[in-house]
Amino acid sequence: MNTNADFEWVPKRSVEEVDQLIHGPGGPLETHKIVLNRRVVKVIKSTPPNLRTLFLNAVEKHANADYLVLDDERYTYQETLDACSRVASVFRDVYGVRKGDRVAIVMRNYLEWIIAFWACHLLGAVAVCVNAFSPGHVIAHCLTMTTPKVIILDAERAVRLSSHIVQVKTECGATGVLVIAKKGYDDAKRVKIAMQSAGVHDWDKVVGKSTRHAKIAFSQSWRKEAPSEWADDATIFFTSGTTGLPKGVLCSQLNNLSASYQRMINGLRGGLRKGEPVGFWKNPPPLQSSSLLTIPLFHVIGGMATVYGATLQGGKIVLMKKWEVDRAIELLEKEKITTTGGVPSIALDLLENETFLKSKTYLQSITAGGSPVPPHVARNIPKLRGSNADGAVARCVVFSWYSAPKKGRIATYNYMSNAWCNFSAQGYGLTETCAGVASVIGGDSTTRPESTHGPQVMTGYYKNPAATAKVLTKDGWFNSQDLGYVDKEGFLYIKGRVKDLIIRGGENIDAVSVENAFYDDERVLSCAAVGVPDARLGELPAVFVVPKHGMEVTEEELMVGVKERCRDQGGEKKRARKEDSGVRERTGEEKEGRGGIKEKQVPINEQVKKLEERKQMIRSDKSTRDERGFVNESGLGFVGREKQTERIVAG
Repeated sequence: MNTNADFEWVPKRSVEEVDQLIHGPGGPLETHKIVLNRRVVKVIKSTPPNLRTLFLNAVEKHANADYLVLDDERYTYQETLDACSRVASVFRDVYGVRKGDRVAIVMRNYLEWIIAFWACHLLGAVAVCVNAFSPGHVIAHCLTMTTPKVIILDAERAVRLSSHIVQVKTECGATGVLVIAKKGYDDAKRVKIAMQSAGVHDWDKVVGKSTRHAKIAFSQSWRKEAPSEWADDATIFFTSGTTGLPKGVLCSQLNNLSASYQRMINGLRGGLRKGEPVGFWKNPPPLQSSSLLTIPLFHVIGGMATVYGATLQGGKIVLMKKWEVDRAIELLEKEKITTTGGVPSIALDLLENETFLKSKTYLQSITAGGSPVPPHVARNIPKLRGSNADGAVARCVVFSWYSAPKKGRIATYNYMSNAWCNFSAQGYGLTETCAGVASVIGGDSTTRPESTHGPQVMTGYYKNPAATAKVLTKDGWFNSQDLGYVDKEGFLYIKGRVKDLIIRGGENIDAVSVENAFYDDERVLSCAAVGVPDARLGELPAVFVVPKHGMEVTEEELMVGVKERCRDQGGEKKRARKEDSGVRERTGEEKEGRGGIKEKQVPINEQVKKLEERKQMIRSDKSTRDERGFVNESGLGFVGREKQTERIVAG
């Protein structure tokens, strides 16, 4: 759907022509097929042999360029390698970490996260990237399941695990726990108590330049470990635990290396589609690529796509401990950021901020994905302007991407379909990735289950062959449980989840179409459509709506607009009655639905009562927000940093 006539755009080259120029013989990212772990996959010929080589090559090319920035801390590529080398050597010679062993990283976005991450790859160790915002018992589960030799915590996690940190360490068989205690942390006394446990030490006192391990730290003993190969394990990220405790997503060196090319591919495809001449990629960019990292590093978009993509291109990564739109705008200008983004709410915060829209930044792209990108994201795109390094004015482009949560990798990227503002298109397969819908690619708009194949697809769930077998075929096809179709150009459209298909009187209704009708109302921040029981039609669509902060909207007002925009799928309009229908209530303990809205079915009469109780609690309780700014009380789970009012619409 084109939302602005002024933003019509016709590509200069077809998708097929662009991919042939990039990946065909003689192209900058030429591909070929290989067999790895009994899977036939297409890979980029120039892919490095391992992550260690990727990092060392980047340092050699960009040694003195800025690499990592957080507040007043700043590291060049060479300074980062020096720090990683010290840490990797201490891991090896103090704690006995060898190639293939696991090292757990549990912290918010600190520079030490990335330093520990690359230290693992220098050794050939497996980086276990735990969701630091999980409750203590969930973190403990992730650690005991993966049995890391070393556990790295920030101060907040050390406090959270202080009561059972020794038990977790024992169950893991870990040789040490390192705590990163930043100055100014207001719970320093509890951190000090936590570090009095056996085998728990201060990070700086172990890996610092002037410690008792200094001789080891500067020995570069990590070079004694044999280089990793493509099939070797490299990382473990985690599912969101929406159907129970999180599962570990095990990814190989090749999985991770393939992720490093995603940003480069996006830029090449976008440039060629816009009409840039063949070979434009040979010209050095006038400005260093700089990323404002707004999402957690333990998310694959942060820890993989951003870190690897920036490193491969000699880019700078500017970290934020948590999302604050005013601080983000300040950093965009100060650090000359060229790309940022994350989940759709971050893009919305920027696109609807007048200060941002009036600012003159170097921003070239905003990404949004991980959940469906609402159509109204496109409304403010024509207002965007970016000031290039040479002073020329250019449009800032918003891209959307699709990543199945259990695949461990972005699968597609919308690098400009024919309708530039059409964010219902989740993207086109990235390089060597195939996005298949019932094994049929292209031309058929019938919605079917979506599957993905390619080097980005995970090795499997760690120590869980039964769960792996349910989603991964022997030849490497991953069943995402998403419903979608692929158009004639090859763009993938996600229409919902298999389990979220609403069957009303025998008619299949995809939840995304219903949600998009609500998103056209500018007062709606977030919504989720689900099926509720109906005695006559089987199911009716019900929509859970969160208005934007400060905006009031009634069910009746919403339905007036929705009825005009959303054609009735079953030929009859009927409102769900309280006595025979159900709705969905978001809780922190149940499975996560589209866009981060969590769902649990409860009788509607109970829901209405609970809804009123929760509204009253929100008005009176200001202490229920977690460290990300989200309300985390059981039964809430609101999106955003401000108080919101929930409304439930059934119809």
